[in-house]
Order: sequence, then structure tokens, then C-alpha cells
Amino acid sequence: MHGTPQLQGFNARIARIQDPKFKHVVDPESGLKIPRRITRDQVGKKPKASVMSIMMAFMLGMISLMGARYLQIDLINIQPYFPDAMIAELVLAGGMAFMIGLFMKMRSVRTMIAQLSGAAVCAVTMHNAVWFAPDQFALLFSQGYVDQVMSLTDPLSIYLNGTTYALSV
Repeated sequence: MHGTPQLQGFNARIARIQDPKFKHVVDPESGLKIPRRITRDQVGKKPKASVMSIMMAFMLGMISLMGARYLQIDLINIQPYFPDAMIAELVLAGGMAFMIGLFMKMRSVRTMIAQLSGAAVCAVTMHNAVWFAPDQFALLFSQGYVDQVMSLTDPLSIYLNGTTYALSV
């Protein structure tokens, strides 16, 4: 490369700026890191929700429904297997999931849908966990709750609005 040292320095600087690995420049006088400039297209764009964040949001919805059911049984004293209890549980779980999701920066529409989906899946299938671990659920909720679940549902089934649909394995 030929030319003046000033031109060579300028061309080297341009090459550094256009390098895809270039994240910032260190100011020699102050020692501060100065971020590279971004285009107007990149300003304000939010990254899409990753698969892992969607899975976490789904699990958050399931845990929120379990918490809502616990609050419903122990504090409000509403039994979970009367006709309108599922709607109350889903509303309470949805509110809990959204509030916790806001703190965890799960604000995209995809993660919110995953939270509601997790709560809905847990609402219709949580009784299967009671069938597999009745002693633990008796400690967490109550023995009356476990007895009620086992009398109203069958193992490996979906419970929806008072009707149990058996899953064939």
C-alpha cells in the first residue's frame, strides 16, 4: 500500500470499523469504550423470543397455576373442582405469570402466550401429578384435596369442566 502515512492510518481505521467483530473503540485519552454506531434499522428492534425463553415461560405458567391453586384452596377456601373454579384459577395464574414475567423481562407476545398455555395445560393435567405423588400433594395442599382429586379423576387423563377424558397409552 502506498500513500502518505495519514492516508494509510485513515484506511486502517476504516477497515477496523467495517470489521464485523468491531464492537467498540477505546479512546486513547480517556480510556473509555465508545460503542460503534448502528444503523437506523437496528434502533428499537427487540430480539425475538428464543426457544429457551418460551420453554421457561411455559414452565412459569405451570408454576403460576400451581401457586394459584394453592392460594385458592388455602387462603380463599374455594375447592378446585367446581364448574367455575377453572376460570378463576386461569385468571389468577395468568395475572401471576404476567407479573412475574414482567420482572423476568418476558414481555413478548410469544412468551405471554406460552405462559397462558402452560397454565392451561397444568389446569387440565395437574391431577395426574396428584395420582403419581399423593403423599407430597397431601403435604402441600391437604389430604381432603388429594381425596377429592382421586375420587373425581382417573390417572393418565385430561380433566376439563367436570369431565375426565382418558388418554390411551
